[in-house]
Amino acid sequence: MKPFKRKSFLLSWIAWLALAGAIFAVEHETSGFWSVQVVDPEPLVFRHDVIASEVKDARAGFWKDDGTTYYQVSRGNNKVFQLACATPYSIAGAQVEGVHESLASGVAHGISWRPDGEVVFIYQRTYLRAHAVATPWSIETADSQPFATFNLSDDGMVRGHDLHFREDGLRVYVDCRGKGRLFEYHLDSAWDITTMQFETFYQIPAPIHSAVRGIEISPDGRRMFLLMVGSYTIWEFGLRTPWDIATAYPAVGFDLRLIDGVTTGVANNFYGMTWLPDGSGIVLSESNGRLTQIETRLRVEDHPVGDASMALVIDTSLGPGNTVHLNAANPSRIDIDWGDGTVDRDLRGSGSSTGYEHTYAESGTYVIRVSGSAPGVKMRNPASLPMLTEIRELGFGLGLLDMSEAFAGALNLTSVPEQIPISLRDCESMFAGCEKLNDPNIGKWDLDGVTNLREFLRNTPYSHPVGWRLPMAGTLRSMLQNTRFNHPLNLNLGRAIDLRGMLAGTPFQQSGLAGWDVSTVRSGGGFLGGVTLPTAEYDAVLIAWAAQDVRTDVTLDFGASRYSEAGAAARTILVDKGWTIIDGGAVQL
Repeated sequence: MKPFKRKSFLLSWIAWLALAGAIFAVEHETSGFWSVQVVDPEPLVFRHDVIASEVKDARAGFWKDDGTTYYQVSRGNNKVFQLACATPYSIAGAQVEGVHESLASGVAHGISWRPDGEVVFIYQRTYLRAHAVATPWSIETADSQPFATFNLSDDGMVRGHDLHFREDGLRVYVDCRGKGRLFEYHLDSAWDITTMQFETFYQIPAPIHSAVRGIEISPDGRRMFLLMVGSYTIWEFGLRTPWDIATAYPAVGFDLRLIDGVTTGVANNFYGMTWLPDGSGIVLSESNGRLTQIETRLRVEDHPVGDASMALVIDTSLGPGNTVHLNAANPSRIDIDWGDGTVDRDLRGSGSSTGYEHTYAESGTYVIRVSGSAPGVKMRNPASLPMLTEIRELGFGLGLLDMSEAFAGALNLTSVPEQIPISLRDCESMFAGCEKLNDPNIGKWDLDGVTNLREFLRNTPYSHPVGWRLPMAGTLRSMLQNTRFNHPLNLNLGRAIDLRGMLAGTPFQQSGLAGWDVSTVRSGGGFLGGVTLPTAEYDAVLIAWAAQDVRTDVTLDFGASRYSEAGAAARTILVDKGWTIIDGGAVQL
């Protein structure tokens, strides 16, 4: 084929620019933000084996802009596969229509195309190579010899795996597994990698980084996604400034083992991640060449964004002395500013068995700030807990995951922030026993990604409306037990398993329960222990739940609630399905 010429490149690019601008404008008219939070517990899944016998060590893939073609890199045997899709943007039933036998030589991991289909980019650990293509989008017609090569090792790249071009071809982003970083480059001439220049890098927080092997950025530059093979997780980051990775902050991680039919063994082999251009799904490539496609959903609201550090207000006069303790989960690397001029830096691990401690010279009120990276920062020492009066920030830059029992028993805690990082996964007993905590901000929190809410607010005076969804929560056991909660509870449940004691001991008599998805619930003993729902509401719950495909052998406690003739038949259906229902019986006429 003819050698690639800069003049033809420029002419092609000028023609493409107008089209790209139009496409870019249309994409940005769509509402919502890309997110790893799936549609439901069983998202649309295609397990595709058509290339499994031929691919060796599959890595990244790429979609043609109209969704009719999907490309898959095979690192182990130097091949790139081209699949024809019968349905746009669906790998179900896709068939191989072309293979390049040697394009991927040199441990290829990433693949991208110029928008006109005349150039394909192959990323090979530390080298980015551009190959001319004789017939646009036909992988078999790509020149085996690159016409341009860029070496990223000079900028510190070690074991890179995937790349992402911005739509205008003037930015490129590459992950670095060896150092746990992301590299950002700018191009002086669009799509011309000979003009690439290093811009900056982003250090992935230590608790999050686990063998990064994939990067994608949404078309608006507001979301970045990293595939962490070591933890079976796709991490979602927000970018405070679009396309500027230096402004990235971790938002939420999605455990790939939560996908229906995906086991640890499968998730451990997901070595490539390719998003659909509209953010509605992801194709995951296993090392053996099998492809899995899942649905995702757009978030209506942007991520909550707060200060990068955690800010805790303490009053040492409320404790037995002037010594305060903080615990940090492993692995962590944090700085603690104790608020009196003392700063402990580069703390790792969890300190002593009682946590990191600091003694103040004088009794008084101080603001403690924790910065760095840690999956959990907690106040667990009984002597310190009475000192905590306010949580001003929970720390959006820490990468918090596990806040179980973080502030349980903080008897004088009255105030919490309006927003929290949605990276949180485990909130078991986070505020249990906080006898003065009744801050309405809690009801505004985005808990979409939390999987464990057991005893979350148990034994608190909480009594405000909530706007929670809880699609990922598996256990809600005793979540609001012995609170003063009595407001509608419209929860979009999707994975709920344990409802035991959830609303026991509350004055709850509100609506909302009838709209719950209880198809996954396995236990509900004491669910409404001590509660009496209005008969009309109880009837509505029975009728709605009886219509669902529920599990058998489930015990549900509805307290002293009574059903009328309208709910009797539905109750019988549930009993026939193997449910044991505890309630006040039928209404006496």
